[in-house]
Amino acid sequence: MEVAKTIFLLALAFHIILTDEIKDTREGQDVTLECRFSPHNSRETLTYYWAKNNKQTHDNVAIGNVPLDNNYKLNFHPEKGIYDLLISNASYDRDNGNFECKVKAGGSGANLHVQKYTLTVLTVPQEPAIAPGSHVTVTEGKRQELTCSSVGGSPDPQVRWYREGSTYPLEAALKNGGSRDQPTTATLSIVPSKEDDEAVFRCEVWNRALPEKKKLISTVSLSVNYFPRVEVGPENPLRVERDSQATLQCSVDAKPKVSGIRWTRNGRFISTYNNHVIHRVSIQDAGKYTCSAENGLGKVGEKEITLDVLYAPIVTLEAKTKEAEEGESVYIKCNVTANPTPVTIEWVKDGQPDFRQSGDTLRLSHVSAENSGTYICRAVNIISPSSPPLRRNEKIGNSSIALLIRHKPGKARIMPDKPVATEGSAVTLTCTATPPGWPAPQYRWFRIGSDGQPTILATGTKYTISNANLGTEGVYNCQATNELGPGEMASVNLEVHQPPSFKYQLKPLETKRVGDPNFSMTCSAKGKPKPMVKWLKDNEELTADVNMYEVKTDYAESHNGAVIVQSVLKFSGKARPNGNELLPSDRGIYTCSFENEVKKSESSMHLKIERNTTPMAVESFLDVRTALMGESSLLTVSTAERRAHKDRSGASRSGVQGSLEAESRWMFVKDLDQGLWV
Repeated sequence: MEVAKTIFLLALAFHIILTDEIKDTREGQDVTLECRFSPHNSRETLTYYWAKNNKQTHDNVAIGNVPLDNNYKLNFHPEKGIYDLLISNASYDRDNGNFECKVKAGGSGANLHVQKYTLTVLTVPQEPAIAPGSHVTVTEGKRQELTCSSVGGSPDPQVRWYREGSTYPLEAALKNGGSRDQPTTATLSIVPSKEDDEAVFRCEVWNRALPEKKKLISTVSLSVNYFPRVEVGPENPLRVERDSQATLQCSVDAKPKVSGIRWTRNGRFISTYNNHVIHRVSIQDAGKYTCSAENGLGKVGEKEITLDVLYAPIVTLEAKTKEAEEGESVYIKCNVTANPTPVTIEWVKDGQPDFRQSGDTLRLSHVSAENSGTYICRAVNIISPSSPPLRRNEKIGNSSIALLIRHKPGKARIMPDKPVATEGSAVTLTCTATPPGWPAPQYRWFRIGSDGQPTILATGTKYTISNANLGTEGVYNCQATNELGPGEMASVNLEVHQPPSFKYQLKPLETKRVGDPNFSMTCSAKGKPKPMVKWLKDNEELTADVNMYEVKTDYAESHNGAVIVQSVLKFSGKARPNGNELLPSDRGIYTCSFENEVKKSESSMHLKIERNTTPMAVESFLDVRTALMGESSLLTVSTAERRAHKDRSGASRSGVQGSLEAESRWMFVKDLDQGLWV
């Protein structure tokens, strides 16, 4: 009981240190391992010793004040609580390990003081070695281990993996060597991908024998054989307008390179070209296409592209016509296929711009004849192809159906409503009814005879008179009739025009003498409407001249409306000798012209005026022009007049040549510039 109390008191007096203290040294250096405790004054016997544990040995190196190795010394002052171990010329093989200082109670062996050291004799590790090498070829998806190892380091070094360009260490399996004779390894396990091709991984080794910022580094670069990466384009989906060209592009990135590519559609082989061209795209070409490639690594690379064929709306209806009874409700469905979907579907009515109904179904309630007509289903979509030029095109599709409402025809109408025909030509009359009637009516053409009875001329919407004449003038009637009844009759009055036709024409040639009296020309023509007459001389109209001419025109209308026109041109007037005699100037070509809305008719006469052989006496030289007017004639000119003319002209170059000695002379004059004395 007394012994136990003593031990307890001793234990309280000493300090037991159970944790290891790390101590570093280097080969050949001296190092002191301190063992300090509280001094004791008891009479109890205490035991002091140092023990060492390393790969070489596990034994005491000092007992009491006696060291057990020549390189070990003791600073032993138990009365001061000092029991230090001094190691000189430190050696890795001898000193690298764990040291323990113990103070034990005599008799019981109880630990009164324990102090532990881990002494590390620092040595620099060797350069790291990487297995399987500094350039490694790997296959995508196949796990690969990269091992970095280093020997010779004390303590065991840190071995870390980094990806080049990153400061964050990678997760790796670390295995410490435990001594400098055994490698410390870090194994990096990767499953390489395409992104790791040409990547560089760095192994860094460091322990306390090295400066803080100095690392031992080795690198390894990867060459990754990767599966084919397939890209399709130029866009996906590829939007192409129908009937245009589509080019499906396929590019492959692979290592090693692929020998070729394959285009398939629905499992069916199409082509081995990188660019698959469809020269004229149809709707049936729309769908998914697959480009695939392989490079011997056991995995096929492939990608799908969708060909989106754009096309204008295709509009279909159940029939071209639809028949309905008056009072019924009508529903007509319009079927539309389009890509992209139409932005609008609507119904319009031909000839009725105000009618418009949205939606794909035409709905008409309580139909009547006015609802008859052609209805058009119209769809619009917007097409935006992928390829340039990028633009939005509005496309329209439509289809029509004739809605036929059963009804009798309405009032007929004949066109033209005021027909006019030319005699001898053809004329066509066209008959329609509003409403037109359904079933389709029969059109009947007829005239009312003098007995009041109709005479059927023809059936059909058109009636043609091939050779119109005045006898075909009159009222023509048309009426439409179907199984539901007759429509209201229409009538027009056909007027036949007649071009002017001569009843009396001018003689082609007439010869007269100067001075012949009471000469006249007469023309007569018949035409409808009334012809207008005019007289021309040498293609120039004769204007009213009471001094030279007198024109008298008479009109007489026949029973059929034709007008007979008779016109007389009389050569009479105050300027003529005796008021009615012909002059040399009357010679020329005379034309009587009759013209109405149909035609112009003309008759011409060549009037010749012969010279008069009786000499004409003129008092003045200037009277020669009047006397001659271009005709040859005999004149007598006085001597005094010849002299006066000579004086006026200043020479003898007068129109009348002759001797001034005679009182007067005869001369034959051809024209005003030349004369011959006779």
